[in-house]
Amino acid sequence: MIIAISGTPGTGKTALGKKLALFFGLKHVNLNKNIKQKKIYDRYDEKRKCYVVDTDKLNKHLIALIEAYKKKTAKKIESIEKNRERYAALVHKLIEKQKKEKIRQKLKKLETLLVYHELSEKMLKEIIQDYLDGQKVKKHPSLRHLHGLILDSHLSHHLPKRYVDLCIITKCHTDELHQRLKKRRYSKEKIMENVQAEIFDVCLEEAKKNKHTILIQDTSKDL
Repeated sequence: MIIAISGTPGTGKTALGKKLALFFGLKHVNLNKNIKQKKIYDRYDEKRKCYVVDTDKLNKHLIALIEAYKKKTAKKIESIEKNRERYAALVHKLIEKQKKEKIRQKLKKLETLLVYHELSEKMLKEIIQDYLDGQKVKKHPSLRHLHGLILDSHLSHHLPKRYVDLCIITKCHTDELHQRLKKRRYSKEKIMENVQAEIFDVCLEEAKKNKHTILIQDTSKDL
């Protein structure tokens, strides 16, 4: 499962990413750190106090990261699925032998939980939306063995759709965003640049252009 979290700097991507990673048992990857450590940038802009990143280079790095992660977890996931299928088969045999209806019904419920249910993009979006809305998340069987990455960056939405199951775009009221960026000691020019990017929904429009399955989360209030 690969989730990209994007949005204008200061809109709460990292706070949201860490929260989701903790609840769903996913690995949170702060791409800003990767960009610096792996030197995935062309140059440092002294005026704007930020790295100028080539999105094509970043995408190549992320695709390699995703493929390496999937390769690493493939055996573990395969083992989980084999065990689940084996236990489901054993429970099915017990159901066939059991004569008491009450026990049969209990065993059928157990069998349902053991049978593999793949999370569709739509289902994943609905589950995460419910969680973010403060609702009690229904424990879909697949959630117990969910493996994946949360890619946190205002550039993560540039990844091709085939590599991303869900793209979350964080948004924030411009007054609140201004205050957050001011606390980060951004220059007036940089604050204005980011506020304008938020007004014009730059990240959201680019994510739509890439045809991602999108979930929009307003972080104007604390998460």
